[in-house]
Amino acid sequence: MKPFRYCPRCQKPLNVVEERLLDCSCGFHFYINPAPCSLAVLTNAHKEILFVVRGRAPRKGYLDLPGGFVEYQESAEQGIRRELTEEIGVVPNALQYFGSYPDRYLYNGIRYHVLSSAFSGILSAREAAQVRAADDISGYEWHPRIKLPMSRFAFPSMKKIFEDFLSTRG
Repeated sequence: MKPFRYCPRCQKPLNVVEERLLDCSCGFHFYINPAPCSLAVLTNAHKEILFVVRGRAPRKGYLDLPGGFVEYQESAEQGIRRELTEEIGVVPNALQYFGSYPDRYLYNGIRYHVLSSAFSGILSAREAAQVRAADDISGYEWHPRIKLPMSRFAFPSMKKIFEDFLSTRG
């Protein structure tokens, strides 16, 4: 589905040039670039991983990682700290970037391309005890690294995120 049908400059119909490029006879070009997101793989002292339960569409009720869309004029690092504060009320002292992951996000009938910056962190026992569900999540769950609930993952990129995370952090 094309996200836009008409040129914002002249209101003529847009043409699909390729999957990520739309253009108009007036010379306007629109590139469909991914929306930036930040997410975190957080572990506790028992080497369990924190998952949040999505409280809203898309994929309401499925497991996700805490995080979300990076806001205007915000870096990926600022975005993940803000999202962790909003969603679980806790930010670990140190977050380490470990990769970026493309995915698609279907929302209100439009498929958005996203690019997630993934960070990892360890929550102290005190921080883990302070985790709470807030904002757009309805709950949270801790799962051991060796028994990840992949059938409940909200998005396809999560499988690759965990392959990379577990291969470097065993």
